[in-house]
Amino acid sequence: RPLAGGPVRKLWSGRSVGSSVDVDGDVVTFEHHNHGGRRGVTYLSLKDPANKVSLGGGTYSQAFFPSLDDGKVAYQTRRRVTGSTYEHATRIVDVATGESTVVHQAAPGAGLGPTAITGEHVYWLLDEIDQNGTTALRRAALDGSGVMDLSPETGPAALNVRDLTASREAVTMEARTPVPEMRNEYLAKLWQFRAVADDGTPRRGRVSCNRGEQLSAAAAAGTQVLWLDATTGVSDVVTRTKPAGTCG
Repeated sequence: RPLAGGPVRKLWSGRSVGSSVDVDGDVVTFEHHNHGGRRGVTYLSLKDPANKVSLGGGTYSQAFFPSLDDGKVAYQTRRRVTGSTYEHATRIVDVATGESTVVHQAAPGAGLGPTAITGEHVYWLLDEIDQNGTTALRRAALDGSGVMDLSPETGPAALNVRDLTASREAVTMEARTPVPEMRNEYLAKLWQFRAVADDGTPRRGRVSCNRGEQLSAAAAAGTQVLWLDATTGVSDVVTRTKPAGTCG
């Protein structure tokens, strides 16, 4: 439905829809589940919803966690290669041409999480070490070059990253400290990396030094982020135009 008003239009219907939805101009992409919980990704035109393309959704080929920007959809795939062997990969598809690119192929058994794409980079979450309580935030150029971990899965700086959002200038991740205690400082906080550091070394900063839980972040232009903040004891919608620093 247009913000200015008008009739509600049904663009798609199916058995169930996942949590990942993204819109860019005339294109919307989303995750959905069919019979048996098989995960698929569809992108379509808002003006002509019959003009749609679906990926995955099969028993041996599934797609999930889409994101969209500048006419390109980033998403994760799980495909059977042979027998019980499956390939896990991060891919990009060009909406205009339908051309699909494998950005990065994960190690066997790795868990792939949400993606975020901009006109220059694709970001995604990755769990290569099962049950260790931490997650990596990985970045690559759109052609698959320059793969690097902004937030590693191992080491003293490792965090349990749960979600991410990105603009051309920065990527922001929602992450918890991997400890069993439930204290304010260990709840989900927002951390931000510049898309390109001056010296090429990733440096993270806290978006806000607020004590409470910080969830559901959405990137705006530049380094600005909006999120739900629970510091006051209720959920407030708050924003900052630049990160607060290390909060040390």
